Amino acid sequence: MSCRPVRAPVPPTPVADTLACRPDVIKAMVGAWIETGDGTSGAEAGFRIDVGTKDLKVVPHEHTNEQGSLTTVITILTTAEFHVHPKGTGGAPSTPENNILGDPNHGDTKVADDAKIDIYTFNEQGLFVYRWDTKQIIKLRDGFDWQNPCHP
Repeated sequence: MSCRPVRAPVPPTPVADTLACRPDVIKAMVGAWIETGDGTSGAEAGFRIDVGTKDLKVVPHEHTNEQGSLTTVITILTTAEFHVHPKGTGGAPSTPENNILGDPNHGDTKVADDAKIDIYTFNEQGLFVYRWDTKQIIKLRDGFDWQNPCHP
C-alpha cells in the first residue's frame, strides 16, 4: 500500500488540462501508480479515456507485467491514454528514437500519432502529455502533484 501526505491543492499549471484534473482520472492515476509498486516494479500500468454516451469513461488496461512497456487496447472511442513510466526511465512520453525497445516503430508519440490521441505519462518526475495534433510534449505538473486535486 502506498502512503502519501495530504497536501493543499496545487496552483493551476501554465497549460490548462481539464482532463488530468478530473477526480476520476486522478484516482485512476493513483491506482495505476500503486499497481506498479509506486513505480518500482519496472512494469507500466494505466488506462484509457473513452467517449461515452454522456461523459468520458476511465477504462483500465489489463495488467501485462511487461517491463518498461505496456500493451494497450485503443478503440475508436478512445480520446486519450495514461500510463506510469517506471522510476528512473524518464517521465516524458517515449519517442520512436528513444524507447526501451530501441525500435523506431514504437514509442508513446508514435502510438499517439497513429491513433490521433493524446498520451499522458506520469511518475516521480511529474505528469506529461504528448499532444498528437501539435506534436508537443508538455510537462503539466511537477513531482507527485498529479496525485492532488487541481484548483478550480
